[in-house]
Amino acid sequence: MKFLIRILTILFAFLSLVVLGLIVRVDLVGSDSPILMTTVSEVPMLAEDGDETSSEEEKAEKDDQDTSPEEVEKEVEVELPIVPEEVKEKNLSVILVGGGTDYYLTLQAIRDMPAAVAISLTPYGKRLAVYSKAALLKKHTVLLEIPIEQHDATSVKNDMPESIALQKLREVLSKFEGYSGVTSLSLHKLTNKKLVDAVLREFEERQLIVFDNTNIQEKSSLEKLPRITFVDKTLNEKTAETVEGLVAIEDLFKDKEHVVVMLPMSKVILENLKNWFDSFKVKNINLVPAS
Repeated sequence: MKFLIRILTILFAFLSLVVLGLIVRVDLVGSDSPILMTTVSEVPMLAEDGDETSSEEEKAEKDDQDTSPEEVEKEVEVELPIVPEEVKEKNLSVILVGGGTDYYLTLQAIRDMPAAVAISLTPYGKRLAVYSKAALLKKHTVLLEIPIEQHDATSVKNDMPESIALQKLREVLSKFEGYSGVTSLSLHKLTNKKLVDAVLREFEERQLIVFDNTNIQEKSSLEKLPRITFVDKTLNEKTAETVEGLVAIEDLFKDKEHVVVMLPMSKVILENLKNWFDSFKVKNINLVPAS
């Protein structure tokens, strides 16, 4: 009897385990567990090296194929930066003539004008050596004015013998030292061709720059001329004392990149020049030495 009861107990325990296993299986299958509910197609595949890049390249290639040439051209036109027109360089050289006759005015020009402004001294002034040294210390180009057909004892005149004319010229050229060139507001009055050659030869031998507004070299028969710089505009005192007269110089840049101007000294002109020079930065004008 005890043996039978033991057999039934073992059998009951086995059946209980089987039933319990079936209940647990049914619960798992019917649950919303993401592990059990996820299908194979929903599981992301691990990409091999280069698969992602290849996919982007294929997409870019497809986009290129889908874009028409007209669309590409339009897109390029929109993206191109606006290139400004080439800014024309404008260089201006200013020569102040008539220095040396007024002590304070000459020193004011040397002190207040930019170094690029050339100071031209007349042979009639006193203390010319002092002015020349002061101007050179301020880095100005110093020039000497040559009187031609003037009513004074130092002037070169057409009716003079060549020897006398050269003697007069050399007396003027020996007034002071430190100048690198010569100017003359009356060089056009020199009509004697022999004297033209003699005067220019003297300048060439002294290695002086000639600032001329008359194309004096056309009157010469010399093969070797001194260095001649053409002066584009010479202003008289009345014109130079007006702002409009100075601004009108800017019109010369329509045809030239480098403009050379000569104008006299006066307090009004010096003040107007300072104000005019202050506007050069926005106008893209460079003030450069004459020599």
